Amino acid sequence: MRMFWSSVITISLSATLVACGGGGSDSSTVTTPIVANMSDCFQVNTGNAIRYTITPSVGTASHTPTASNTASTVYYGYSTQDRTYANSTFNGASALVRASVGTSTFASTLSPQASKSEQFLALTPTTYTVLGTKAYSSSGTLTNVLTYTGFNRTLTAKPGESQSYTYSYVNTTSTPLSASIANTLTFVAREDVSTPAGIFKNSCKLTQESSPQAITGLSGAPATVGIANNTFWFAPGWGVVKESYTNTYTDRLPASTTFTGNAISILSGSL
Repeated sequence: MRMFWSSVITISLSATLVACGGGGSDSSTVTTPIVANMSDCFQVNTGNAIRYTITPSVGTASHTPTASNTASTVYYGYSTQDRTYANSTFNGASALVRASVGTSTFASTLSPQASKSEQFLALTPTTYTVLGTKAYSSSGTLTNVLTYTGFNRTLTAKPGESQSYTYSYVNTTSTPLSASIANTLTFVAREDVSTPAGIFKNSCKLTQESSPQAITGLSGAPATVGIANNTFWFAPGWGVVKESYTNTYTDRLPASTTFTGNAISILSGSL
């Protein structure tokens, strides 16, 4: 469950804003015009696919049990995922699904396991909505379905502008769980971002602070178990290509962990 909650608090993952600038030319170069907001950064091409890694700064590690968290191990995970997009449905509504399929290594096993998750999105030129997520066991069995309410982002912000919203979710399978999460999302800038897979031009850099407001069904959890501070880079046509996030906990030691994510190769499409 610690592994699951660590992944839940950073869901966010995977969504939100940005753009800036203009365009120009001289006798030798032509610069592609940049949209003045972040809307194009959240539009993806279903023909594009990347291989992505997530690595913790602290690997598998034990921690000192506290009053609300008596387990002796925190499930820090390393993962490598192939990320693709396709048209789909979620609870009967049209959606774009981002599938992440690969392997993960957790402190509970110390050996790679097959992993698969799906995030279902509804996109318009001005809004980005997360409808829900699905997670599967190493054998491919569906284990968790989260249905979201209020996970809506507007894509009209300009660099330096922020938006705050609170969303909630309910887990309808496996361990019963529901929560509400408060978020503040800031569109920082448009910039070229360098990754092992290459340079993604005119990406949207975003920061986000997420804090759970209420949790039910998570054994031993206090009202607030942590705050996540994230930085994401969304590349037009590709989705998230780089990220860094720190989880700060109130119920465990060490009190914080930092993770980084990077696109490491292009599976289909071209920069």
